[in-house]
Amino acid sequence: MNPSLADVAALVLVVGALSLIVLYTTAVPPRADRVPQYELGQMEKAERPAQRKHRRSAGHRSNPAPARTPGRARTPTPARTPAPARTPAPALAVVTPAEPSVATPDEAAVAPAAPEPASVVTAYYRALDARRFDGAWKTLTPEVRTAFGGYEHWRTGYATTVASRPHGIAVERDGSVARIALELISEDRSPCGPVRRRFDVHWRLVLVAGDWRAAGLTAVKRSGPEPVAACAARHDAPRGAGGR
Repeated sequence: MNPSLADVAALVLVVGALSLIVLYTTAVPPRADRVPQYELGQMEKAERPAQRKHRRSAGHRSNPAPARTPGRARTPTPARTPAPARTPAPALAVVTPAEPSVATPDEAAVAPAAPEPASVVTAYYRALDARRFDGAWKTLTPEVRTAFGGYEHWRTGYATTVASRPHGIAVERDGSVARIALELISEDRSPCGPVRRRFDVHWRLVLVAGDWRAAGLTAVKRSGPEPVAACAARHDAPRGAGGR
């Protein structure tokens, strides 16, 4: 039985297809074994620095540094002693003198150096009893001295005075001004014996340069005769009493 033309054509197609399959499988490698080109390039770039580092380290190991020839030991140079630090010169301080403060009358009145007004008055009468008239005169201001008629006239008024004793001193103070009221009992000599008198005295003191001075002084007699008239008063008293 002779094959037909259709059978021959089909056989040829089968053989050709088998041939193509064989050629394809032998010529093209499997996909798993193929490495992309870009991956090979990255691997080469990564290997090159490692190779260079390996070569440099190998060169260092192969060419060690020559050992130094032993020689004389160097004498150590002595360390320099640091120069002492200079102490800067002290700066000159400019001090401006402070202006002297001027005390007000109220501040001067309470200054510790100023005595109490009452003590000034009692010291005045003690000076009279001790016949220290110059010290007592300094307590008076020029206005009061003029009112007494001057130093000699004022001193003559105490020519017969033996004692001057202040009692009941009352002080009224207002800053640098002090007013003092007291009762003064004086004892004087007379031809007929001692004479005692009583006075109401008023002082006005002002603070001058840290000391109290009498800017006003008045005395009003309450009782007792004057020393020059003491004998006549005593002589006339019995007559009036006894009718002689």
